[in-house]
Amino acid sequence: MTHLEVHSTSLDRQSAICKSLKLLEENSNSQQQYEILSPCAHVFPVELIPPMRDLLKSTGNVDAVIEAMMSKGGYYPKLLQRKGTVIYSEKGPSNPAAYEAATTDKEKRKAYCFCPLIRNCIEETPEIFCNCSAGWPKQLWEGIFEKPLKIEITKSLTKGDDTCEFAIHIPNDFV
Repeated sequence: MTHLEVHSTSLDRQSAICKSLKLLEENSNSQQQYEILSPCAHVFPVELIPPMRDLLKSTGNVDAVIEAMMSKGGYYPKLLQRKGTVIYSEKGPSNPAAYEAATTDKEKRKAYCFCPLIRNCIEETPEIFCNCSAGWPKQLWEGIFEKPLKIEITKSLTKGDDTCEFAIHIPNDFV
């Protein structure tokens, strides 16, 4: 394994991450990978959760929460679509201007990706890495529903998709 130091290059850090993820992949199942990596996500702004939780409590309507999030923007998901008992949450590009200006798929993926750890090596990064990204909507929706949830990764750049999308399964008592 690569020895990392404070002044290690981003390439060395990315290489170490990929090697560690390959070890994790070889020595764990998909549920364990999710449980290990999803808590690594950046912290969702906790002050944004109570207004949506309160809206759900007062209306009992998941669709009202989805509509409110999409109208507010900011850190809330940009693209939400409910299909039956599942909410699909798709990320928009991290850098919209660079995404629009991109002329190759690789440039588009780089502009789309939010993670500075893998942005320059998406193609080499194991798919399981994006379990970390699943932690972002997990924090939000678990805070709203006040129940543990598993967030499925339905699309991701590390799988070769051109977007990142998560499936949030609505708890039975909110359907």
